[in-house]
Amino acid sequence: MTTTGHAFPSTEWVAAYGAAINASDEYRTASTDWTHGSVALVLPAQPAIGMPEDVGIWLDLERGVCRARAGGVVADRGAVHQVG
Repeated sequence: MTTTGHAFPSTEWVAAYGAAINASDEYRTASTDWTHGSVALVLPAQPAIGMPEDVGIWLDLERGVCRARAGGVVADRGAVHQVG
């Protein structure tokens, strides 16, 4: 999968990542049975690499397809439910 040409983790990068997922026959085959809903990631701020705020990435994954995706600044870190 490639997201070449887009700064990580910009909204353009997230859109390109979703498109790359949908273009991957290997992903589609491996995840055909995935029916567990969306995946959300929170990336802690990393000012040293130009990411001054926490960023969230959300992927709506279902049976080998990325149906929707979004990304942006996490406004309220306390509202994010952490697992693990």
